Amino acid sequence: MELSDCLKTELELIKTKIDKDEVCVLEQFLSGCTTAEDVSVLAIRYRHFLREKYSSNWGSCNYEPIKRPIKIAYLLNPDKIFYNEIDDVICNYLRNEGAEVIPFTYQNFYFKGSKNGIDLYIDNKVIDLDGFLSYGYRSKNNMDIYMYVVQMMEQKGVVCLHSHEIDCIINSKLLQSIYFGKAKIPIPDTYQTFDIQSTKTLVESVDIAPCIVKLHDGYGGAGVSKIDHKNGIINFVGKCIWKNEHILVQKYVPDSIGRSVRVLCFNGKTFSIAEYQDLSGSLLSNASYGDKFRLNSLMSHPKYNIYAEVAEKALSSLGDILIGGVDILDSKTEGVVVLEVNGFPDIFDNWLITGKCGFHQLAKCFMDKIKNAILKRCSNKNF
Repeated sequence: MELSDCLKTELELIKTKIDKDEVCVLEQFLSGCTTAEDVSVLAIRYRHFLREKYSSNWGSCNYEPIKRPIKIAYLLNPDKIFYNEIDDVICNYLRNEGAEVIPFTYQNFYFKGSKNGIDLYIDNKVIDLDGFLSYGYRSKNNMDIYMYVVQMMEQKGVVCLHSHEIDCIINSKLLQSIYFGKAKIPIPDTYQTFDIQSTKTLVESVDIAPCIVKLHDGYGGAGVSKIDHKNGIINFVGKCIWKNEHILVQKYVPDSIGRSVRVLCFNGKTFSIAEYQDLSGSLLSNASYGDKFRLNSLMSHPKYNIYAEVAEKALSSLGDILIGGVDILDSKTEGVVVLEVNGFPDIFDNWLITGKCGFHQLAKCFMDKIKNAILKRCSNKNF
């Protein structure tokens, strides 16, 4: 296995930052690597875990020099419950693609709009950016702020992970169902009411109990419940309206309890497929942990191409999506149906079970998107 001088130097530097026992562990990991890319991924993970220890000149030899580094502002996710590591990992992969990454928070960022245009400030300094990225779901208030920042960046001409319009769609189960319905994507029958009277009319005219109810902006299974009786549907919708919440009512698929297929896609193309399986008897496929949860690779599954085709059609119906996790049920009674698209799909677990590194793909695709935008601007100036 041929390693570049740069990568060899980085490995030697890592060994100077860890003790002898940890060096032995590193050597064991290296012995399991079969390609130079495997070694590079391993080095990136060590660089992430050792970030407090490495010196300011750590990265001087590992990143391929380019004429002008692409400058990306990365908004650290303020809700660290689930995303305490992802921010650093994504930033490292972007740097490994040659980007200059500027992490920031809401505390050191502000916006100015004036007759002279839009200015963006980080650490009280006007900053010119090529790209803006932030990853992961967050609380409602923080998500609202994130959406404002996306709009600011987009109007300034900064390339974002997704457009503001696409972000609105992939963060709303109702908007997704509208686009899926228009494109005739296979989904369970889905209903939306906005009033108690229309809800009563629905349950009296359509045999929809039992059914699944979902909050528009829920994620990770939050806000998903099964209701067995039509009066329960009316009662549940009424409580949600009283709390100023809107929910979708969806046909219950009984032979897919606790199981779902996750198709991870980049730029509308399938990258990997895995199955989430709950073993506790829960309705949700991602409700449990430990020995009550199983994650299976479907990379060699006989229906891989079917899952991929359905997922890609679902994404295409929504628009230009750089990364999306399409949740699918494979039912004997309903066939292969789409549940929803996740705008911030899990990458760690998917990598672990399928062996395909979504972090590297995310960084590469985002960098390519920025480069294409820069080339397009330069081309337009020449005409």
